[in-house]
Amino acid sequence: MISELDRQLSSWRCLLPRQLQWSDDQRWNLSDAAQHLGNHGCAYNADIMMAELRARFYAARFTLLSPFLYRALHHPELMSVEDTCHCCSALQSTFFWPMAVTPVKDQKRLIPHHFTWTQNAITFLCVFTMIHENNTLKRICHDHLDLRSLRSSVALQLCWLEDLERVDGIARWAWKLLRPLFIRGCIEPVDPKDNER
Repeated sequence: MISELDRQLSSWRCLLPRQLQWSDDQRWNLSDAAQHLGNHGCAYNADIMMAELRARFYAARFTLLSPFLYRALHHPELMSVEDTCHCCSALQSTFFWPMAVTPVKDQKRLIPHHFTWTQNAITFLCVFTMIHENNTLKRICHDHLDLRSLRSSVALQLCWLEDLERVDGIARWAWKLLRPLFIRGCIEPVDPKDNER
């Protein structure tokens, strides 16, 4: 059933107008789609609109596939090859979160309901901390994922919380709770500027 829902989610993405489509390897590249939206009178926040569209897609995919993260954490002996693939897809859905990369991350005052994206950041950072603690997740990440992308994504999510902790009580609480875990070395974040494209 999850495979079918994932197929339907991918089909929805393929049915988007050509100008609004993107590749997973270029999810942070908003310029072409934003320019298309800008031609329709939305130029002032086209980047944010495109980032939200992509973030909603990846949030849906992460939610759909998160049971496989649970299985990896609690029942690793039951993990099949397909389960491992779904677990990787769930983790990759958190990489280079569209709301946390340039230029959108520099326009936070224009983002409606930023607390929604803050809660996503908290969820992803909690999952990232478990990679250090859980041998199955650690092995999956080392064998199947780009660790540099993982570290960069940690840094981007931490930057999101740090930027908002002055104005958002949820971000402030999460920043105090999660930052020490990463300073302690659960996953060493790299400088997000290394990944500015």
